[in-house]
Amino acid sequence: MRSIRKGTFEAGGEAVIAEVILHNLQILQKTLEWNLDNDIRAFRIGSELFPWMGHYSVEKLERFKEIEYECAYTGEFARENGIRLSFHPGPFNVLCSPDPAVVAKTTKELEAHSEIFDLMGYTPSFDTKINIHVGGAYGDKEGALETWTQNYRRLSASLRKRLVIENDDKRSMYSVKDLYGLHELCDGELPITFDYFHHSLHPDGLSEEAALGVAVSTWPTDVVPVTHYSESRRLEYQSIIEQIFQNNFMNLQEDLHKWPTLQLYYDQWSMIKENAHSDYVNRLPETYGHQIDVMLEAKAKDRALLAVREGVESIEEGRRTFTEVI
Repeated sequence: MRSIRKGTFEAGGEAVIAEVILHNLQILQKTLEWNLDNDIRAFRIGSELFPWMGHYSVEKLERFKEIEYECAYTGEFARENGIRLSFHPGPFNVLCSPDPAVVAKTTKELEAHSEIFDLMGYTPSFDTKINIHVGGAYGDKEGALETWTQNYRRLSASLRKRLVIENDDKRSMYSVKDLYGLHELCDGELPITFDYFHHSLHPDGLSEEAALGVAVSTWPTDVVPVTHYSESRRLEYQSIIEQIFQNNFMNLQEDLHKWPTLQLYYDQWSMIKENAHSDYVNRLPETYGHQIDVMLEAKAKDRALLAVREGVESIEEGRRTFTEVI
């Protein structure tokens, strides 16, 4: 998909935006057709589908009828072929921000995502989710969650029926346990997207099985819960490093400098952030008996999916496979 710089948007105006939107909708349609041919039944749409969507009204664009037609066609295609669509707006969408301007911008962005699903002909449902994180804690988690809840209640009913919240990977941020409290503050209407990798970095006293169970319990019974699965980029280096040192081929402190190539390899591993996503994944997540959709988050995207799918035949009967995820 194409995006444009803000300066280009401001110089070219709505005519440029409409052209880019129509181009992106055509690319989205081709992508979904390719996914269908490869039996991929879920897809996360990039927010760049409608660039700078919080800065204009789509319905007021001169080429709105063309955009409306393309959206409706793509939505119908996805529904007819059982392809589950979703959005994951960026981290700048913060409903608990103490800055009213940030909250206002967030509200516009989120409502615009919901309006795209409206144009695609979807009835508001968590089946077509709009996934976000809480945002900042600002030194007061309880206060931030109260602010988030107040601003959540000001969103349109359509958006609230699509909005879901995801657990974080930092211990200073929001765990599944924290989000369950937010779910209750929002009258039990807010589902939790369980992220396996994030939970491993911020479990907050819950086992993976328990945390997944909590998250699944927040979804309506008529909607399949969505989870995210990824692995640390460190694993791509770590397996070789661990084999060397665990088998006592050399002493880490005393011998590493004697092997420049390995030293470089080790240095590169050390610089990788623990929460960085890998290009590929090595295994399927445990579902603990729950029926869930698993969204694969890997840098190699469809190549990662196709690669891990090759090993699915060795997985016991009944384990959900990656034939239905991105």
